[in-house]
Amino acid sequence: MVKRQISAPPESQKTRPAHWEKRVSAAYMRMLGATQAEAGRAVGRSARTIRLWESDPSWADARREAEERWLVDLKDASRRAVLQAVREGNAQIGLALLERLDVRLAPPKQRHEHAGPDGGPIAIEVYAYREEAADQ
Repeated sequence: MVKRQISAPPESQKTRPAHWEKRVSAAYMRMLGATQAEAGRAVGRSARTIRLWESDPSWADARREAEERWLVDLKDASRRAVLQAVREGNAQIGLALLERLDVRLAPPKQRHEHAGPDGGPIAIEVYAYREEAADQ
């Protein structure tokens, strides 16, 4: 009798959760700014189901797959729109679209933090000044 050794499936053949295609479609809708209810209606599920899918660890994979499938085409189309807008003198609109679609193109975020001595809170004293009191 020959014994076979059973091993785990390769990374590319992992089993997907139920309704994988609907999850990928819902992830794409959410990336485009749809609400959970809108994404649910688009794929024939409830907003609650979309919330459950989003809390599942496989949601990141669904988003990644949606981006690989469709967002690349959308980015290319927006780049063409930017070029057209530049030619027409409306570069600001196209640039704003690109910055929202591709985080790498967005301007850097600036964060300012103010702290008092030893990193503690800053003490502020506020004085109310009334003209009537100044005249007396």
